[in-house]
Amino acid sequence: MSDRAVAASIGQVPSGRLEHKHPPQLNLDVLLHIMGYLKNRLDILELMKTCRILYTHGFSFVLQTRVRIWDNEGLVSFRDFMISDPSHQKTGIRSHYRYLRSLEFVTDDDINVGDESSSAFIEILESAINLEDLKLDGDTIFKNSPEAFQALLGLPQLRSFDIQDGHQKTVDWVGATISPISKLNLVLWDCDEVDIFPQLANVSGTLRELTVTASQPPTIDVRFPHLQKLSFYTYESFPASVLVSVFPCLKRLEFAMHNKSHPEFSDMDDNEMRQQHEHNQAELVSRGLSLYPLEYLKAQPNDLYLSAFLPQADTYHVAMDYLDEQNENMLYRVLPFVQPSRLVIPVVTYDDETVTFPMLRRIFAATSALSSLKLLELFINISHFHKQAAEQLMFTFQVPGVNKITLKIAAASKVWTFHWDLEELRERLEQHAKSRENDGSIVTAESGNST
Repeated sequence: MSDRAVAASIGQVPSGRLEHKHPPQLNLDVLLHIMGYLKNRLDILELMKTCRILYTHGFSFVLQTRVRIWDNEGLVSFRDFMISDPSHQKTGIRSHYRYLRSLEFVTDDDINVGDESSSAFIEILESAINLEDLKLDGDTIFKNSPEAFQALLGLPQLRSFDIQDGHQKTVDWVGATISPISKLNLVLWDCDEVDIFPQLANVSGTLRELTVTASQPPTIDVRFPHLQKLSFYTYESFPASVLVSVFPCLKRLEFAMHNKSHPEFSDMDDNEMRQQHEHNQAELVSRGLSLYPLEYLKAQPNDLYLSAFLPQADTYHVAMDYLDEQNENMLYRVLPFVQPSRLVIPVVTYDDETVTFPMLRRIFAATSALSSLKLLELFINISHFHKQAAEQLMFTFQVPGVNKITLKIAAASKVWTFHWDLEELRERLEQHAKSRENDGSIVTAESGNST
């Protein structure tokens, strides 16, 4: 296999003839040391083009960035490259593999047991002794091939694992792995009844970040003493005492409950919700625990309200696809409990500003009671928008503690971004009260194509 084909298999080494320049004047060790500071793949590839010496040595640095393989043919080509190292012929050691740190295999093709791509995949996993990061589309190959499953279990340095279409075999691997996993992203299907958290006992002491879908809520059976970031989607509510007990160092939390039919909370009014919240607090106190403040919380107001799980959070990112009347009312009910200093509200609505802007005014009115609020960020998607109408919104917002407001509006293939500063806002309000004129001195608008 030619160097050119090899290079293409690991990340788009530019095609065309290599320029044959004079050898570099600096010592090779110095040049390789400099190359080691480059983290961007394209930067490394550009440096490799400068001379044949760096081209030869540069592969070890390219392999330490993420290698992406897009199809079965690329999988076989990559395997062939990894065993093409001349030193392998002399020593029997596949030295290319010692540099491989991060591998992503994204393809719509099935890997069938017995195919060349299957043997290539198994060989790569068995040889990648220093692999730290692995991202896969699915687990079909592990379900059908015991050899592939064992190869995945045998990765001694794996610290990050991401699978986008996992099933029961992924759950089996999670329960059996002894790799020092610190980051897991498990998108599971057909696992609605699976209780994933007890399956993580082997890695509970090393996990720092966990994302998991379609799981039962956590229980007190397994603790995660160092987990700082948790994102999960469950079908049942959970008591706050469990979350505090199981994740004592949690800083960032995202959660959603798929099943919204909680009969015990469906008709709950504000007083009952407050009583449930106080009951949760009392239960924590009785266990010698406290509901610690979070750095970041992302959840639907409805889920917070129904679960009566209302931790304080420095940043509250409101997770809403559509701001209907129920979501809007729920938002106003939970905000006094969360008490964020930064509030992020993304709203997707197909109404024009005649409907959306009155809703924004209601949000302004609700946030005016938040003594903690320092920064409000609103991201609005609407069908029709006039910039002049948005400029009038600043006269409806009066929250003394807020230092900055950001309003981003996407409409009609453009994006408008408005930044409001508290001191300038006060001056503008005073001018408006006197002259009733709007000269736009506060609002900075930037327009461009929406993404």
